[in-house]
Amino acid sequence: MDLLIITLVVFFILIVFIKKISSGHPKEAIRQPPGPWNLPVIGSLHHLLRPQPAHQILSRLSAIHGPIMGLKLGEIGAVVVSSSAAAKEILNTHDISFASRPIYSSIKVITYGGKDIAFAPYGEFWRQMRRLCLLELLSAKRVQSFRYIREEEISNLIQSIAGAAASSVSVNLNDEISQLSGNITARAVIGRKTTDHKLFRSVITGVDKLASGLNFPDLFPSMPFIARITGFQRKLEECHQNLEQIREEIIKERRKNQESLRPFAVDDIIEVLLRIQVENNLQIPLTDDHIKAVISVS
Repeated sequence: MDLLIITLVVFFILIVFIKKISSGHPKEAIRQPPGPWNLPVIGSLHHLLRPQPAHQILSRLSAIHGPIMGLKLGEIGAVVVSSSAAAKEILNTHDISFASRPIYSSIKVITYGGKDIAFAPYGEFWRQMRRLCLLELLSAKRVQSFRYIREEEISNLIQSIAGAAASSVSVNLNDEISQLSGNITARAVIGRKTTDHKLFRSVITGVDKLASGLNFPDLFPSMPFIARITGFQRKLEECHQNLEQIREEIIKERRKNQESLRPFAVDDIIEVLLRIQVENNLQIPLTDDHIKAVISVS
């Protein structure tokens, strides 16, 4: 086992060395923010591989290197901003320049490469989706229409806690509140008539676990073989297949039963999106991929 690890490390370093040699003449260096010292290949990663929480590590490094600090995470450059003045410059003064988010492997699985609003690159489609959310999905009237869902789920939680207390059973409030939030969101997005919302939530949770933390394949995009060696690619493909099957079934079921669902109290988010798709009044047409991406990150 130790020999295998050593062989993989040597092979990895050799590949990086060959890529650097074959890349030709180095480009003119761009001035970077101050930051901690880097190692070959991994950059600043060794500073982050500590037992402390990430925010404490970054706070300690920022206290040394300043409120605007540069990091090299493998092949990816990152800037850590830890002062309110600098954050205001980025989020207010230069917000358009920083509006787009990086789309990593796990996010591509959920959003079809950024076809939702949270990860869509800044542009006409993002502005269209923003207007759609403000006017249709997240309007005060729409949020108020889901009040009965919130009341029912909170009532269920209170009864569950009361029952546990009567039986002297301990309750993990973190888990219960997380489940409460997930149930409310699932019912508002997918609808109370859908039986797949628990399975849907479990698959999304699995993708979230893949997206959290440092995923080395995303830090070395020029070396896609890392994803296969580490098994990351296989896990992504499994999540994609499960998620795609559930989303397809939800949309097909809703289209099939759309008329019979009208008598219910309110339109859920997926029904609103399907209605807008049929009306086809948008500058950029709303496809099934857009709908599946939106309901996955809601």
